[in-house]
Amino acid sequence: MIAYNGWKNWETWVVNLWLTNDQELYDLTLAINYETKYFSESEAITYVATEIRESTMAIWDTMTGNVDHWALGLFTDLIQGSMALVDWDEIARSVREDWLSRGSHFTEEEG
Repeated sequence: MIAYNGWKNWETWVVNLWLTNDQELYDLTLAINYETKYFSESEAITYVATEIRESTMAIWDTMTGNVDHWALGLFTDLIQGSMALVDWDEIARSVREDWLSRGSHFTEEEG
């Protein structure tokens, strides 16, 4: 795998780019982090990585829910293949660092 813009690979970089440049997705990452405020750091990273991955895949499932899956075969394979390359822990560490740099004092309504 080739590093990309300081990230493990292009797939990780582009998912992080979307998560941090779309307000709704960014707010989701803050809300997920808020849920970890009493976790140990390693527990928080694992939790945040899992929740972000599952939320991202849920978006894909929602987008493809009303489409004949035979038509999506190629694209589903490509998306799943790319998503498998994403380093979710790296993204979790990054969004967690951002959340902590804000003072981790957000209320649930703010995150």
